[in-house]
Amino acid sequence: MSDDQSREQHEGQTSPGHQQHGQDCHCRDGQSETEERQPEGGKPKPKPTDCECDANAIDIHLCKSEGLARQADFVKKQQTDVDNAVMSHAKVRKEYPSKRHELLPQVREVTEQLERMQERIKCAMPKDATAEDLDRAFETVLRELDNCAPTQASCSVENCDFDLEVEVLELVGMRRKLAEFEAKMATYHKCLLELLNETANLTTRLADSNAAVKTLAEAMAADPDAAKIRQLYLEARVAERGVANIWGGFTSASEYIDKLCRTLNCWLASVDAAATLTGHVGVLECRERAEAEQCRAVADNIVGETLMRYEKDRAAGVRQVGEGTQTKRDASDDVAMY
Repeated sequence: MSDDQSREQHEGQTSPGHQQHGQDCHCRDGQSETEERQPEGGKPKPKPTDCECDANAIDIHLCKSEGLARQADFVKKQQTDVDNAVMSHAKVRKEYPSKRHELLPQVREVTEQLERMQERIKCAMPKDATAEDLDRAFETVLRELDNCAPTQASCSVENCDFDLEVEVLELVGMRRKLAEFEAKMATYHKCLLELLNETANLTTRLADSNAAVKTLAEAMAADPDAAKIRQLYLEARVAERGVANIWGGFTSASEYIDKLCRTLNCWLASVDAAATLTGHVGVLECRERAEAEQCRAVADNIVGETLMRYEKDRAAGVRQVGEGTQTKRDASDDVAMY
């Protein structure tokens, strides 16, 4: 993600509960700050500003700035990983197809060697055991192993949409949603790193398969007994799984490149989503602190706050009478006017 993109993202964000405010004052009867209601047949008369400043608007602006700052800090911390991933993706797109084409003859060769070795082991199988019996037991174990798959980490990135309609969430819900996004971000990044290593993994898995076939050949050359033959047959079945997995489950280079691209896009989307929610959380945490500070300020100055409220209410009553509105005044108001 470039600095320009980061700035665009920040400029486009509107924090939850923080709409744009054209003015921080609320004037009487919907009038502007600079003119009274227009008299019949006349022009508006200028008047002094007659409105009450909304002190909460100060906190709104300050908290919005804090949210944007947190979002920018989050993006900055991820920038190195983002840059490295994008560059690695471009590099792997070029290297993987070439490496796969280079290793294809060697994969065919080790596959054929293993098949011949399995035939040798079958021929040497003792009469009290058959390959079918061993295969049946082997497949049962594999099914049990497959049942373990749900508890293992999955690198599926088929659905990586992030719901950012979170304006209605309060701070607790926002934090929970952010934790969810950050968990997805970590999962996608882990999967991305694994996929980026796939070119090197091809060579490693091929070397492991060659080593497994060599080990089987050496064991057969040592004239193994019946028990050892059964063991070697099962080791050959395990080696068969290794050979089948040399390509990492990808039937073609294009299939791998597509999976890599989708994983990178999902991870980048998760980074953007987590950055946005980090900003929202920053705003809400700031507002929470500001509200607590306001409450403490009022609690520490109850008398002063009460007097200010009293004077404001009295002044509002006097202005309403001056504008022709019938406002009921008490005796103290009458006394104060003379």
